[in-house]
Amino acid sequence: MEEAEQVMLMNTEQRAVELGEFFGMDPEPVYARLAKGFWENHALVAEDFNEAKTDVDDPDSLLHWYRTTEAYIWELTTYHLEEGFNYTGMCDGIVSHAKNAGKTSFLSLGDGIGDLVIRAAEEGMAATYHDLEGSRTAEFAQFRFNRRDDLTINTLFTDNFQPVLGSRKFDVIAALDFLEHVPNVEVWAEAIYKALKKGGLFIPQNAFACGDAENGNSIPMHLSVNNHWVEDWDPMMLDLGFTTTGNGWWSKP
Repeated sequence: MEEAEQVMLMNTEQRAVELGEFFGMDPEPVYARLAKGFWENHALVAEDFNEAKTDVDDPDSLLHWYRTTEAYIWELTTYHLEEGFNYTGMCDGIVSHAKNAGKTSFLSLGDGIGDLVIRAAEEGMAATYHDLEGSRTAEFAQFRFNRRDDLTINTLFTDNFQPVLGSRKFDVIAALDFLEHVPNVEVWAEAIYKALKKGGLFIPQNAFACGDAENGNSIPMHLSVNNHWVEDWDPMMLDLGFTTTGNGWWSKP
């Protein structure tokens, strides 16, 4: 067996144990669902979203779905395990870049099941996880954090779609596959700028206009109202005062 396949198998088995403990399920059926891969679990998320009659134009409806869905946990887990997406490699690269730049405090916005912030904490950074208060996904992330006695991970929650970063300051802020889900991208971008220290770094991965109602509806929670950010994102960032440093990274001068 190739080394990459061995790592993949170990990771899948580890996730099956975590999910089994969290849901109170035997690892075997958990592993069987994970083995179906990302695309099947991805389709189940869209099905779950639509069966809940979630209204993308109603923030309360969206928040209710995020708080109650468990299908999203399975999708995110298989997404992170999917070799073709190389999520683990991306997390490693982000944390390595931050450390090489001498950064020590790290905030991951909308971090879902918490893999990025765990990676930052493993590398000795002061790591803060952010997501929606009361969501099952955030509960699973906290469950995972609590299983790691060797790590200290701070938590920060919003109970709606408004930033609550306040006067906190960070060296690095990451927002992977997050901003396409919120109806107020400008507000979050401004809050991120304010929350960065001078010389701080911001790394977004945005999926605007990807899989939303106007493009196949495979990811209905990617809001169509955000489609224009495909063109408007860079101008807004520059207007806020960010400078681009290449490879998707932005800096606060």
